[in-house]
Amino acid sequence: MTWDLLRWANVVLASAVVMLLMAGTIHRWHDMPNRIKRIVPWVIATYVVIAYGSGEAAHQDTPPGYRVVLLMCVLAGMVIALSYRIDDDNYDDN
Repeated sequence: MTWDLLRWANVVLASAVVMLLMAGTIHRWHDMPNRIKRIVPWVIATYVVIAYGSGEAAHQDTPPGYRVVLLMCVLAGMVIALSYRIDDDNYDDN
């Protein structure tokens, strides 16, 4: 078994997670509290970068560093979304 096979397995699994998270989010969007609505896209984007990074590592056709920059941007966005109004007890904020 090669490492590339495991990388492609990560691509498939991360892609499945993205599809399921998107389907669940779209289905329940109107019922979600606003705080969760701010966080969910960043969580989905994290799995998109994981899938991209695993595919990039298996393919080696893209310059190194894209995955690091993408993940850094996604994680910075998630930190902002998680820390925005963190002291509120009500998740139904606007």
